[in-house]
Amino acid sequence: METIRMRSILFLLILCQLPLNIYASDVNIGFEEGLKGWECYAADVPGSITNKSINDSSIWGNSVSIENCEGRFSVIANQDRSDLICNSVKLKTDCGNQFLRLGSADVDHCEKVSYKFLFDEDKSIIKYSYALVLQEPSWHESYQRPSFIASVSILRAGELIDIGSCASSHYYGDRNVFADLEECSSNSSCLSKKWAYNLIDLKQFGAKDGDSIVLSFAAFDCTLGAHFGYAYVDAEFVNTSFSINGSNEFDKICLNEEVTFSYPGAGIFKGEEYKWSIIDKQTGDIITTQESQDSMVYSFEKAGNYKILLEINIKNDGNTNVDTCVLNRTVSQDLHVDNCAETGCNDCPSRFAPEPGEKYVVGGWVSVPSQLDRSSFEDVYIEIRYSDGTSVQCMPEGNIIDGWQRISQTIEIPKGAKSMTIALKNTSDASAYFDDIRFHPVNASMKSYVYDPETLRLTAELDEQNYATFYDYDEEGALVRVRKETERGVMTIREARQSKPKRD
Repeated sequence: METIRMRSILFLLILCQLPLNIYASDVNIGFEEGLKGWECYAADVPGSITNKSINDSSIWGNSVSIENCEGRFSVIANQDRSDLICNSVKLKTDCGNQFLRLGSADVDHCEKVSYKFLFDEDKSIIKYSYALVLQEPSWHESYQRPSFIASVSILRAGELIDIGSCASSHYYGDRNVFADLEECSSNSSCLSKKWAYNLIDLKQFGAKDGDSIVLSFAAFDCTLGAHFGYAYVDAEFVNTSFSINGSNEFDKICLNEEVTFSYPGAGIFKGEEYKWSIIDKQTGDIITTQESQDSMVYSFEKAGNYKILLEINIKNDGNTNVDTCVLNRTVSQDLHVDNCAETGCNDCPSRFAPEPGEKYVVGGWVSVPSQLDRSSFEDVYIEIRYSDGTSVQCMPEGNIIDGWQRISQTIEIPKGAKSMTIALKNTSDASAYFDDIRFHPVNASMKSYVYDPETLRLTAELDEQNYATFYDYDEEGALVRVRKETERGVMTIREARQSKPKRD
């Protein structure tokens, strides 16, 4: 096999993934390390206050040590049970493994926690979650009732900048004002709010390098000293993978070919809305728009360069201004559309046109020279990708013959596929080689021939099973040896020696 394999091409594969995940961070906004880094404030509720402020130092005074506030700041691990007073509130959050209970069923208290950290553009989206238990004294004024406040602020040059109501949440015990507060079935004197979240895009509110961010939560009991309110809170940084995926490579799209564009972060949050636009980059014209779908299917009628724009609007789940407080992001993707039928595809054989719904045999040989001690090269394979998003992997099987392993697999092209891509994959850390790639109908046979480009002699013949027969010649061009590739290795099946008689 050495002669024919010498013309093999080296293929290296680098795989990249953009997962949807929570950022790993040393910042402890999610209470995974307890109250490390948090400042805690505990006070008695001033009966005279009419404006419960989360940043009023006259209310809070100086921060206190947690040891002196037992029962008022409780870090709780996720568990399958409910709050003891209001069983509609579950003691489990989706932000992490731990969360904080702020306050208690004792009265005449108020509690606050604050966390300060440096703004990082790669961690610009904060998600804070909360659940509430608030008593409802119907004869109280609104400012007198048990309440909860959450706030995100920017600290710049020593000045605390309020970035507006969309970066905060404020509730007090009055179901007539807050329709999302429910009466606790286990305690009719209390109202509850099940876990909800608020998304804050710090870049959207003007945060920049050098800024500090302050995240704060506060719970107030009744100012008259007879009714309680407390909250469960948690937070995290979120990466929603703002990008666009395509069913085809963006630089290899042909006219009249259906392409599916999709948003990989769809469904992560509630209240997501989408608007797709396709723009002709040469003219600036908007070719088409589509709303309210997390994907778009489009077939281009004109070759050229285009831009795909996706506007993503995510409404906050828990904010009382849910209709106006929206996280906005716009992502784009450039692409090229080619008139493949007229100009030809430089990378595609002009007569290679497999039929959807039909079966074909995919064959080839693979080698990983540094891994010859293995029984199989399972990290090296041929992948067939279709325009409908499906794919199939054709893996090597059988014995390794002189450092090579054969691929032979029958596939069926999906009936709805408009195009397909043959990809040579190497997921190992070593160099890999591919050779003798073939693709033919399952009900047909195929033979291949290799000729010396200078002498035009037949040097190799590949049979219906893609096994090679090698022809060796002497310096005068006479056939001296025939070798056959088999499952047990390469065997010599014919050998001849010639000599000229001596002349007197």
